Amino acid sequence: MRGLPRRSTKNSSLRSKGGMARSRLLSEVALQTQQKKKLLLMRRKESSTNPSLASQKQKIFCR
Repeated sequence: MRGLPRRSTKNSSLRSKGGMARSRLLSEVALQTQQKKKLLLMRRKESSTNPSLASQKQKIFCR
């Protein structure tokens, strides 16, 4: 009988950990998308101000 409550607590802790991991993954994905958007905005600004620099950077990224 003693083992049963321990198992239940373990399961609950595991569940909470899984939830935390999921939230962490989601936050990481959100951060990555934000960074990509920033990069795109920077590239657009560069292309509008200095087209030659932007084209060089695009070539580097394509490789």
